[in-house]
Amino acid sequence: MQTSPLEPYFDRFDAEILKFSPRHDVMLLRVIAAAIPVVFFAIDALFDQPVFYWLGLPFYLFCLGLYLEAFLKKALLMRKVSAELLIVLVMIVTLIDGEPLSGAMVAWFIGLGLFISFTIIRKNREKIESLIEQGQQTAQVMKDGQVKEVAISEVHQGERVLVPKGTMIPVDGVIEDNKT
Repeated sequence: MQTSPLEPYFDRFDAEILKFSPRHDVMLLRVIAAAIPVVFFAIDALFDQPVFYWLGLPFYLFCLGLYLEAFLKKALLMRKVSAELLIVLVMIVTLIDGEPLSGAMVAWFIGLGLFISFTIIRKNREKIESLIEQGQQTAQVMKDGQVKEVAISEVHQGERVLVPKGTMIPVDGVIEDNKT
């Protein structure tokens, strides 16, 4: 796979962002970076306190920068369009329109959804990898009326494999009898 001349810049930026990301998770940082301006802009909208608008604006721009970097990385390096495009466009348009609370809320809602879904996917992948690593390397095969422990690679089609209750099935096959 051919690498882009821009890749080192994105890698360096990601490394710097990871230094202060909670749990070294950039997606979580994006969610937090979007939630902070939501709070500040909401306080400004509810209580007509412009100081909160100005306090929220740097966080809004920081959040926009995080999503812009993610969008550019996917678009330029991976040649993919992602949800970050929608977030960046909404944040820019609402900022120009003078209603950044809407853009911050969109970034927060979509970012939170992405964070939750990717967290679930990551945890499931870790569980699957753990199960694969724990997988049996041997099988109990019935040969000549006796149970023998053999390597999985030595199990042949048509042989009967015993699977004790609570263990993983070590090879593909057809279940002929289900007794415990």
